Amino acid sequence: MSLDSFSEMIRRYWRNVYLNEQRNPNPKAKFKTGVYEYDTFLHHLEVEYGIDIEIQGGLTSPSLKAYTITDEQRYTLFLLKI
Repeated sequence: MSLDSFSEMIRRYWRNVYLNEQRNPNPKAKFKTGVYEYDTFLHHLEVEYGIDIEIQGGLTSPSLKAYTITDEQRYTLFLLKI
């Protein structure tokens, strides 16, 4: 899957699913962006769906640099949820 289409899919998940669920900052989340909402979201994707994402850019407009699928079964569940 191309990086642009994957990025759009992640944005769609953020808007339609993730923002509708109440989430607290996760202290186990890695410091990737410096914004706890984004870091918690990236941790959620990694733990729940087996997607490891690398981010580039500033704090106000981070963009997807690369992604790695670490667990195919959980990633399939992610695709079904969207």
